[in-house]
Amino acid sequence: MNKLIKMFTLLVMALGVFALHMEPDQVVAADSGTSIVVHKLKFNEDEKLPDLINTGQELSLDQDVPFEGVEFTLYDVTDEYHNLLKKPGLKAETAIDQIISQYQMLDIEKITQEITDANGQINFSNLTPGRTYLLIESPLENVVKGQNLVVTIPRHFVGEYHVYPKNVVKKKPKLFKKQFIKVDLDDKNPLAGAQFIVGIKNEGYLTNDGTWLKTIVKSSADAVDSNLKILTSDAEGHFTIDGLKAGTYYIREIRAPNGYELLQSNVEFEVVAGEYLDNPDTWMKVFNRKESPPEPGNPPEEPEIPEDPDQDVEIIKPGIDVVEEIDKLIQKVLPKTGEAKGFGILGVVLVVISLGYFIGLNKEKRKKNEK
Repeated sequence: MNKLIKMFTLLVMALGVFALHMEPDQVVAADSGTSIVVHKLKFNEDEKLPDLINTGQELSLDQDVPFEGVEFTLYDVTDEYHNLLKKPGLKAETAIDQIISQYQMLDIEKITQEITDANGQINFSNLTPGRTYLLIESPLENVVKGQNLVVTIPRHFVGEYHVYPKNVVKKKPKLFKKQFIKVDLDDKNPLAGAQFIVGIKNEGYLTNDGTWLKTIVKSSADAVDSNLKILTSDAEGHFTIDGLKAGTYYIREIRAPNGYELLQSNVEFEVVAGEYLDNPDTWMKVFNRKESPPEPGNPPEEPEIPEDPDQDVEIIKPGIDVVEEIDKLIQKVLPKTGEAKGFGILGVVLVVISLGYFIGLNKEKRKKNEK
């Protein structure tokens, strides 16, 4: 019996000595429902950030815009943190900064990875009081500045330990739309089925993903293959482009309405801030000309003789072969096979030639009489 009492006493003493040699914050408690609750807040670039001190208590904020969809990874960095604190003169703030900046090079334990919910919250549960944890935020495209945290849960703490990492996000640009109507050049009736792509100088064409792509487009098939956003005029000739920042753009027609010529030039337009122009009278008109009727297979007709014969008919001088000249003129004005030339011009030509001939004869007779 005495031996059992002695063995029990030695065991208790050994446990006491082991506890004394443990670091105070290494005392591991059983699962006590301790958790870190992340409240992710979102602020625009032009907003003043509140001064928040993460004390573990839940706060009531005036500017409380939750940020959904932010991913955090939780690490246990207790050993690394305490090793840094053992260095002479190293402050806790410096140790925290070093852990955050160098965590990828440290041999630390990854516990879990979670994403903030619609309330901007994550509950990292079943954690151990007295341990130090690192919260790393995954980068987001529209976030200018995120905030990673090192959190030490106090010993013997039970419940939810609340932290409030802040995010500064890019202010979303205001986007606007432009509306068009496709009409006939002559009768101004609306035209359906015209297709356009949207371009901006030095950026290329707008894609269905909202990005700009520099590519060569020679047909509507090229536009489809390149995933370009295609605008199509409806039965009322109406089509709209939205989601554009204020600036100068152009549309390029890639398919004309049936029976109409394809536009050969880009149509430039302006997107003005605050201008939505829902009134159809203010929509930008884009005109199309009807296709010309196909030309017949026959070669082009010879130019007709001008109605004023003085422009082409020469006055024949006496002493030359009048019959030969008349024959030449007749060949010029006689209708060719399949042509419907008028004979009025031919009569005028013959009269002029005859008058010239007789005037020449009269002059010759006068000269002889004078002699």
